[in-house]
Amino acid sequence: MSQLNRRTTLTLVATLPTLAVPSARAATMPASFREIFNGSIADPLPNPDQELIELGRRFDVLERQFHETDEKMGPKNDALVRILRETAGPRSDEDYNEIWRRLDQEFGPDPEPSCDDLSNAIGPLERAIMALPAFTFAGLGVKARIARFECSHFYDETDDDADWDHWIARELISSVLAAAELSATI
Repeated sequence: MSQLNRRTTLTLVATLPTLAVPSARAATMPASFREIFNGSIADPLPNPDQELIELGRRFDVLERQFHETDEKMGPKNDALVRILRETAGPRSDEDYNEIWRRLDQEFGPDPEPSCDDLSNAIGPLERAIMALPAFTFAGLGVKARIARFECSHFYDETDDDADWDHWIARELISSVLAAAELSATI
């Protein structure tokens, strides 16, 4: 059996980054270290962000549905804004009911689930995601996707016209997402 000395310790420290990649672990570990760890070094390490990543996958599905529904509602919402601007002034419940009736007649019923329904489903997921700590770039990426979704209004302006705080937040979110994507390929 090998002894743990300065040379083997330095070799171990140099190979620590590969421990996160199961296939690389066994290939790069010297035989003496495999002996020290009784062969367990080839076993995959649990991902500390597994729960966060799973919640992120569920969020991604709901976010995609939200954007698809929002896209379908775009023309109807634009028509609503146009009608409200054209007919300024106080409105009764009957006035609003008539506006919605005309919009439903022209554009059809709202898709189900609605954006409100999807937002209500997304909210608890976001709170659970933000409550969990992130230990990896993949986990940080999940949190950054939440931030990008919730701060989507930060992206309304160009870089030159954006408020300073919005631009800073956009750059940070984009950088974290890029690092998470890059780390997934390594």
